Amino acid sequence: PTLRGIADQFQQAKGEVVAVLGARANGKAILVAGVSPAAVKRGLKAGKIIGEVAGLVGGRGGGKPAFAQAGGPNAGALGEALAQVAGIVKSALEGR
Repeated sequence: PTLRGIADQFQQAKGEVVAVLGARANGKAILVAGVSPAAVKRGLKAGKIIGEVAGLVGGRGGGKPAFAQAGGPNAGALGEALAQVAGIVKSALEGR
């Protein structure tokens, strides 16, 4: 399965689900996010989450509330980008 395919599965999940996945391909970082409808209703948006971490891998990204993707040349920062996701989600849920 592709990262997008896996993220699509999370978009269809019951309950509040946010999944951000990352991979290295050809020396570049790839990030995708899938957000379930229940999580979107709580204010969590895939495009916003990806937009906040894309800069860490030296790239840009965006998308819709339920799905977003990004890529960048700094594959070495992929772990750091993924580590930031929990804080971004927590802040969004707390209304910051």
